[in-house]
Amino acid sequence: MSSRLPVEIDPYQLAAQNASLEGQLAVEKFKRFSNALATQTGQVRISLLFYSTGDGDCCVSGYCEADVQLICQRCLMDFDYPLKAEIRLGFVGNESLVEKLPDGFEPYVFDVRKKIHLIDLMEDELLLKLPMTPSHVGVGECDPEIIDYIAARESKVETDKQENPFAVLKTLQKL
Repeated sequence: MSSRLPVEIDPYQLAAQNASLEGQLAVEKFKRFSNALATQTGQVRISLLFYSTGDGDCCVSGYCEADVQLICQRCLMDFDYPLKAEIRLGFVGNESLVEKLPDGFEPYVFDVRKKIHLIDLMEDELLLKLPMTPSHVGVGECDPEIIDYIAARESKVETDKQENPFAVLKTLQKL
């Protein structure tokens, strides 16, 4: 087990050693992921176990998790969001080997002659776990002043609806 996470990994080498990686990385190191957050502070906790199956498939199981701040799309205020991505990947060198992976494993196709950047691997999993439209669990958790403002604007729009200017033509049509 390693507490210091490497920058690049060779999954086949790690699987041959039944290696596990555990540690933390700063959220700000995950560029695409941190851009989707309200703040780029905090840590991503990572725990991975690499192994080979009986059929010789190279796999990794584990998780990455972080407590992040997102922007509520209802009230535009920051809120805490616990994020956990379960990881079950099978590494393959080409698309033809994807069918061979055990059930429940997502394929990760890569050039086996190159190492994989650990941050890129984890970042993809974190991005997939972000909500499509982040918002507080309930409207009651949103800022009440903003919710009142939105409700007032919506009711004003309803009362401001003008009569259709072409409605006069309907009366002419009846003549």
